[in-house]
Amino acid sequence: MIVSFRKIYCSCSVLSLVGLILSIIAAQPSSSAFAEPSKETSRPNILLIVADDIGFSDIAALGSEIPTPNLDSLAKDGKIFTNWHVLPTCSPTRSEILTGVDSHLNGLATMYEAITPNQKGKPGYETYLNDKVITIADILKDAGYHTIMSGKWHLSKIGKPENGTYLSDPSSRGFEEAYTFLEGWGNHFSAKLLRGKFDSNFLKNGKPVDRPNGTYSSDLFTSELINSISKFQRDDKPLFMYLAFQATHTPLQAPPSLIKKYLGKYDAGWDAIRKQRFERQKEQGIWPEKLQLPERFPPIPKWSSIAPTQQKYWSKVMATFAAMVDNMDYNIGKLIYYLKQTGDYNNTLIVFTSDNGGSEVLHGPAEGFNNTYANIGNPTSLIGYNETGSAVAVSPLSGFKGSMYEGGIRSPLIIKEPRGFIGSSSLDRPISNQKPIQSFVHVLDMLPTILDYAGVSFPGSVYTGKDIYVPTIGNSIRPLLEGRLQKLHANDQPIAQELFGNSAVFMGEWKAMRHIQPAGNGMWELYNIMEDPGEKNNLAKKNLDVLRKMISAYDKYTKDFVVIPPDPKAFPAGLYGTLVNIYSQRN
Repeated sequence: MIVSFRKIYCSCSVLSLVGLILSIIAAQPSSSAFAEPSKETSRPNILLIVADDIGFSDIAALGSEIPTPNLDSLAKDGKIFTNWHVLPTCSPTRSEILTGVDSHLNGLATMYEAITPNQKGKPGYETYLNDKVITIADILKDAGYHTIMSGKWHLSKIGKPENGTYLSDPSSRGFEEAYTFLEGWGNHFSAKLLRGKFDSNFLKNGKPVDRPNGTYSSDLFTSELINSISKFQRDDKPLFMYLAFQATHTPLQAPPSLIKKYLGKYDAGWDAIRKQRFERQKEQGIWPEKLQLPERFPPIPKWSSIAPTQQKYWSKVMATFAAMVDNMDYNIGKLIYYLKQTGDYNNTLIVFTSDNGGSEVLHGPAEGFNNTYANIGNPTSLIGYNETGSAVAVSPLSGFKGSMYEGGIRSPLIIKEPRGFIGSSSLDRPISNQKPIQSFVHVLDMLPTILDYAGVSFPGSVYTGKDIYVPTIGNSIRPLLEGRLQKLHANDQPIAQELFGNSAVFMGEWKAMRHIQPAGNGMWELYNIMEDPGEKNNLAKKNLDVLRKMISAYDKYTKDFVVIPPDPKAFPAGLYGTLVNIYSQRN
């Protein structure tokens, strides 16, 4: 069946029909057309899906015009969260999802690509998962789960061997089966980005393997995961499955037939698309009806002000991004369909999220690549979103990847609870598409949530004879899902985070943030992100007592977690387009 889906998928003329079929299937998890459960029912399976650089409004359930029928069905079977916060870039977020420990302790206090000399050699700044933490795969494997991963890792420094061994690859961090892309970015069709330069490293169960040339990244990772699942399908043990997409990270590349599907759909321009997404979000109950669309920040040119040739060019760039999202949703549908065929869908906790907000900004010409209009999205192109595309991706939020603005750290989150296992309170609750959950939820809440559903406790401060860090901040999201709580974190509980010297503190409805130069002016700002998600009204002067309390909490955080801001003069220029002084225009 899956082979036939692959053949059908190559034909754009029937692509929408396939999506419709998959969405209908996904909406009926109890259908007798699927196999009986093949696993024990005392513990659920767990499927964690992490997309790469998907913005807050890039899926249909959060206002996008891009059809994502399989994620829509998942949201209808579960819950969608609109106040879920992560870190501003890929690997720090992924490190916290997998360990439940702040990135300043787990080794990803900064990224290998961005570390400055004053940070090198300092604890927490290893730029790979260090030996002071254990992963959710370690814990669940010890508890009797099969642990499987496929996709992007980005937690091994640069991916190259040091002294003949890879640093912190999945096979050394608790995964029994792992097909792994080690780097943070690369070609979506091969292991070579440009004539042998920027080669990607792939591992199969810890050993280097050649990547199939020509297979699109999301297709490859999903198929590899399904192949690994099939090895354990009739085993009595439950499964922990981690599907880590490379899409939609730069370079923006997609199957040509899918790009063609979206050609012309973005001719209205980024202003119109951003507004349309915001209006859909209000219809979906995400924002109050009275909320007005905030001004774009950073400021971007009006669509009507750019030349027709540029309009045509950027319309195709946005079409390519849409094609990447479409393909990702298709593969999620393929995986869900497989779980339904084997009888494992009902008894699976499914989580979908993204590792940060809208895609980073790629400025300037890409030497050696063919970025002409005709070649946009092909394997020989190297194109990323600029500020304009990211403004669409995070509508109606401000900022994008690399910043502490909401557009950089507020991501989609969908959770479908498992049903039918012993201890499941979802047995008596009908599946329904209820209102979005607006309670503040943080990335450090993910590991406690997974352990809660698995019925497994964190092993303590010593693991295999070594002292390790114990998660202390996160809470299980399960009480929110089951309606036993309205808020996961107390209104007076500060939660702080830092990356690249930029800082944020959350407390109830409040958010304080500061961006150092060159990303900002170094001044603290204060926003009510429930009333002002676009962060237009800086309330720092009007609420000095609140701001002082949050700054004090942040100062304590920097001492407790040994935060070492980067040397601004040594920070890699142009690494992220967000790190420009445009943010200082805010005040």
